[in-house]
Parts: sequence; structure tokens; C-alpha cells
Amino acid sequence: MRLAFKSFLTTVFLLLTSFAFGQDFSNKGKDFWIPYPEHIDGTNSAMGIYITSDSAATGTITVAGTTLPFTLAANTVVRKFLGPNAAGDAPNTGVHLGSLQDGIGAGKAIHVVSDKPVVVFAHIIRSARSGASLILPVTVWGKEYIAPSMGTTGNSNSYGEICVMASLPNTQIEITPSKATRSGRPAGVPFTVTLLNVGDVYQLQFLNKEDLSGTKVRSIATGQGGCVPIAVFSATTWSAFTC
Repeated sequence: MRLAFKSFLTTVFLLLTSFAFGQDFSNKGKDFWIPYPEHIDGTNSAMGIYITSDSAATGTITVAGTTLPFTLAANTVVRKFLGPNAAGDAPNTGVHLGSLQDGIGAGKAIHVVSDKPVVVFAHIIRSARSGASLILPVTVWGKEYIAPSMGTTGNSNSYGEICVMASLPNTQIEITPSKATRSGRPAGVPFTVTLLNVGDVYQLQFLNKEDLSGTKVRSIATGQGGCVPIAVFSATTWSAFTC
């Protein structure tokens, strides 16, 4: 959801996914994972997590070892803030993926669990910078994605980025960047990354103001089993646009 000043955390795009059994593709669920991609303001930014449902529910939000319980009445909204820094309902310092150009943040995913189906939104904000995402539950994660983005014409320090999370340990992921990355990976050349643990987040950043649209991310089979569902988020550290 783009605003004129800032686009940070965008919606997950599910693509080319098939299941051999009946599947409910609702955005309601009981198990969610959220990354906190690098933000130009670092941990001075804050993430609001909004939870709602048409039925009463209870659950927890786990943030780098801190557990936030929540109780939700039907047709209401519960909001929890992560940060800025040590403020809010929990600090964001343990989950923000700052300075991670091409690597894995161990245990840095935010985990939302509920006893009844709920809908979850995340909103990263600081001053005029604002961007939000509908978070999809694990039950509708796919196995192959194409990342969306947009190049910017504003100030520098606008690095496009993708974040990848897995639903099972030892998940192998193949990424084909559409453009060269900050770490020097060339466009069009696939490479693999292994997420050893559920809750780890792989983040890959692209060059300043570059449009990463068309970058492909897919789960691949290993000797231990077939490919498994993953989540892919597309973001920017800052998207500024001239008027």
C-alpha cells in the first residue's frame, strides 16, 4: 500500500502455486509470520500489528523472545506496537533487519498465533514515512513467487529488498534477481539459500533506486523431501517520489 512519501512493507504476492488437496485461500488464519525489513530510520521506526476477527479469539505475538498476549472481542481490533527502540509493547531492536544486505537474520521473524481464525495487518511508520501490509497465514503460503516493486526518483538510500521465510526447517530457496544486488549478485543468475530454522528471515537488497520487479523466488526440493511453502515480502528501505 503505497503512500507518496514512503513504501516500506508491501503485500505478499502468491503466484503459480498448486496443492494436491482442498485449500482455503482466506486471509484468515491462526499462524502468521512477519519480517521487519530494513528501514531508513532503523529502529526509530515502529511497527504496528493489527489483529481483527468476526469472532472472539486469544493468542500471542512473539518478538525476539518477548511474548505479547492478546485477547480479541468479536468485530474489534487489537493493536500492538513494536518499538521505536525499547518503547512500545515490545522493542523492535531484536527483529529489525538493519544492515543486512544479503544474509539471514536468525530468529528475527515475528510470530502471531491465535486459537481462532483472525486477520493480521502490519504497519511500519515514522513521521511521514508509512507503509502497510496484509499478512497472509501459513496455510495459504505458496512455493513460487515473483516480487513486485517500483524504482524511485527521489533521494538516495532507497534500496529495494525482499524478505523470505519458511514454514519448515532446512528449507532450500532459489532466487533469481531481476537486477544486480548490493552484494554483487548478477541479474538473471539463480542462487540458493537454506533457511535452517522456522523463524529465520533471509533479506536481499538491490541497488539504490533500482526496481527489483520480476525477481523470482521459489522453494526447491532437497534430498530430505519436496519443496515446501514459503513467504516472500517485497519492501524498500525508503521510497521517495518527486511530485
